Amino acid sequence: MAYGLVDQYVLALLGMKHADAEGMPDDSVKGKTWLQKIMYIASKSCGDGQFGFVQHKYGMYSQVLEDSLSKCTADGLICSHMPDGDGAIHIAAKGRRNMDPDQCDNTMLCHMQ
Repeated sequence: MAYGLVDQYVLALLGMKHADAEGMPDDSVKGKTWLQKIMYIASKSCGDGQFGFVQHKYGMYSQVLEDSLSKCTADGLICSHMPDGDGAIHIAAKGRRNMDPDQCDNTMLCHMQ
C-alpha cells in the first residue's frame, strides 16, 4: 500500500510522545474532531495546502484527512476507540514500526523525502 504525505502527517502527529499536550493525553487524540482541528492548525503553521480544509459545522474539515484516517485504521497503523464520542485515536504498534527507520523497508512511511 502506498502512503502519501497526509498519511505521514497523521502518523507523525499520533506518534508524538507528549502526554502534556492539550487534547492529546496518553499519546492519543480525543476523537476525529480534535484531530481535524489540530491538523488544521498545523497545516496553517507549515503553509501546507495538501489537506483542502473547508468550513464545517464543528470547525474546519478535510475529506483528505478523513480518507487518510480510514486508510490508516484499515491498515492497522492507527486505532480508533469511539472516535466520535469520548474516545481516542492513537498510533498502533504497526504504525510505530512504520515510522522507525530501523524497523521498516523502502515501501514504508519512514522513508520520507
